[in-house]
Amino acid sequence: MIAPALLLLACSMAGQFDADTAKPETPDTDTDTDTDTDTDTDTDTDVPVEGLVITEIMKNPDAVEDDFGEWFEITNVGEVTLTLDGLEVRDDDDDGFAVSSLALAPGATFVFGASADTAVNGGVPVDLAYDVEVFKLGNDGGRIALLLAGAELDAVAYDATFPDEEGRSLTLSLDALDASANDVPDAWCLGTTPYGDGDRGTPGASNDACGGTVEDIDGDEDERAPTEGDLVLTEIMKDPDPTPDETGEWFEITNVAGVPIVLAGLAVTDEGGTGFVLDTDRILEPGAVYLLAVSSDPSLNDGLAPDYVYSSADLRLGNGDDELVLSTADGEVVDEVAYDDTFPDEAGKSLSLDPTAYSADGNDDADAWCEGDGDYGAEGESQGNQGTPGELNEACRR
Repeated sequence: MIAPALLLLACSMAGQFDADTAKPETPDTDTDTDTDTDTDTDTDTDVPVEGLVITEIMKNPDAVEDDFGEWFEITNVGEVTLTLDGLEVRDDDDDGFAVSSLALAPGATFVFGASADTAVNGGVPVDLAYDVEVFKLGNDGGRIALLLAGAELDAVAYDATFPDEEGRSLTLSLDALDASANDVPDAWCLGTTPYGDGDRGTPGASNDACGGTVEDIDGDEDERAPTEGDLVLTEIMKDPDPTPDETGEWFEITNVAGVPIVLAGLAVTDEGGTGFVLDTDRILEPGAVYLLAVSSDPSLNDGLAPDYVYSSADLRLGNGDDELVLSTADGEVVDEVAYDDTFPDEAGKSLSLDPTAYSADGNDDADAWCEGDGDYGAEGESQGNQGTPGELNEACRR
C-alpha cells in the first residue's frame, strides 16, 4: 500500500496564513545538514523540495455528504524522504490550512479529508482532517496548491474539462506522476476501485490504472497473481509475552498494488527456507490487510481472528533475528524483511512498520519499524500484547 505519512501535529486556519500558526511547534528550526552524508532524507532547506505530487481528488462523493466524504491525496514520487514541516494547503481564494510537522518517505501517500471518522466519511482512511469551513473542494471546479516556505511545490486547478462523475475520484494516471504532468485534464481519469461505503477510488493506495472501468473491477477481471512489490510485510509479532510463541506468533501483509491480488500459491519462508504455501481462494483488495497466525483459538492466541492459520511446525519466527520472505510459485520474491538486533525488540510488542514506509523497499530499513502500540484481541481474551494485527499501523513516534 503506497501508504499514509507520519503526522506529528497539524494546524488549521482561515484566510491568509499566519506565520506564527503555521510554523512547527519545536522552536529549533536549524535544519543545516551540510556535513551530513546521509542522502536518504532531504532535510536541507536550501535544497529544493521535489517529488511532491497531488495524485487523487474526491471532490464529489456519493455515499456520504461532501462535508464528510471529500478528500485528496498527495504522494512522494521522488527517491528521498521529504520533510514538509509547515506545508501549506491553499485553494484559489488563498484560504486553507497548514501542517506543522510532516514527513513522506519515497512512495508514501498522505490523505487529507473533511473527516477522519470512517463511520461517517464513507470509509476513507484519512491521515489529517481539515475544517470544511476553511477549505472545501468545489464540485464543478477548484484548485489545490501545496506550498512550503512560500514556494509552490504542486498545484492542480480542475474544471469542467476534467473527468467528472459523482462518487468517483479524480485519479492521476500512473504515467503522469509529476507536478507538471498533473496540470493537464487528460492526465486524469475516474477511480474504479470501490472503497468503504461504495464510492470509488484508492485513497492511500496506488492509483487505479487509467483506462480501467467499473465493470473490470466488479467482474474481477483485473485480479492477478502478485509480482515484486505488490504485497508488503507490515507487522510481525515474533515474541509474544506472556502468550507462548507457539500459539501467539503472527504477521500481516498489505496489498499496496492498485489491483486485487490472488493469494493462492504465495509462498512464505524464513531465513532457513522452511515455511508454507497459502492454500486459499482469498482475493486481497487494494489496501487490504491479511493476517496470518499460528493459532485460530482466541483463548490461546491472545484473542486474534486471523485470516489464515499456519502450523508452527512449518514456520517459527526467531525472537532475535530471522527473515520472512514472500515469493511466487515461480520463485520471484514479492517482499522480504530480514530483522536483527538493530530492529526494535521488546517482548510482547509487535514489529510495526511506519505507514510512510509501506513498500517493499521501505520495510528493509530497521528505522522504518517501531514497537506496536495498543492492546488487541477480544475483551477478556487479551493478554496485554501490543500491536494492530489486521489493521493499518499507527504512525511511529520518533
